[in-house]
Amino acid sequence: MTNAEPPYMLDTNVFNDVLDGKISPMALTGRRLLVIGVQAAELNATRNSERRAALRAVFEEISPSNERAASLLGVSKGPDGTKRIGMTGAVISKGCLLALLS
Repeated sequence: MTNAEPPYMLDTNVFNDVLDGKISPMALTGRRLLVIGVQAAELNATRNSERRAALRAVFEEISPSNERAASLLGVSKGPDGTKRIGMTGAVISKGCLLALLS
């Protein structure tokens, strides 16, 4: 594994899929794996305490590099069905914003 290799940002569903046997941890070996604080927070928010502990064990087994996010951007639907953007610490172009809303 080298730093020239592209990193892979893991979404929380990857940890769930490993725990549920849908993804083998071996498939992730030798890759640059990244997370930001969001993934750990989502895993820690798991209501079932046994599953939460198991997910944390998977997180430790995979051992991704925890990176600090300069900004976060997300799109969700509001109660009226309109798209809404949540953003922290980011400046984005009008073209990017229009692409997210379309």
